[in-house]
Amino acid sequence: MRTIKSIFSEDQSDRKNPDFIGEDKYLYYKKRDQQRRLEVKKLLSKKEVETGGDLYKAAIIFHHSQNISDLKKAKQLCEKSTNKKFIKSKWLYAAITDRMLIHEGKPQKFGTQYLKKNKKDNWKLAKYDKKTTDHERSLYNVPSIEKIKEQIAKLNGKIP
Repeated sequence: MRTIKSIFSEDQSDRKNPDFIGEDKYLYYKKRDQQRRLEVKKLLSKKEVETGGDLYKAAIIFHHSQNISDLKKAKQLCEKSTNKKFIKSKWLYAAITDRMLIHEGKPQKFGTQYLKKNKKDNWKLAKYDKKTTDHERSLYNVPSIEKIKEQIAKLNGKIP
């Protein structure tokens, strides 16, 4: 059986592959993601994923799913990772929270999710809850809304 490190490495390598983008590749990568989640579930059941960093890697694997139960598992893994003082998990927790809210048809809380309808469109910040403060975002290592909008402008080739 593979380690969480090798599973995570493969996951990240897939996402850096230029062929990752495109409808025709979606099912191929969806199957690979599903297989990785199964492998991670086995590692978790054997208690072979225990450190904050390893829990974070497992959360990344689960957060690549569109399935709400997988997203809940990813969020749970982030909490455990954060409890072990692995700080990167805070941002991932916020991103998973936002993704789940969007799936429910609600505005995101933190502002981590950007949307693009098709390749020709510009990136846009998904609808977000304007009551969430930048201070609250900072507790989860999420930049201010102003910084997020600057990041989106850069993605769109429009440097503010």
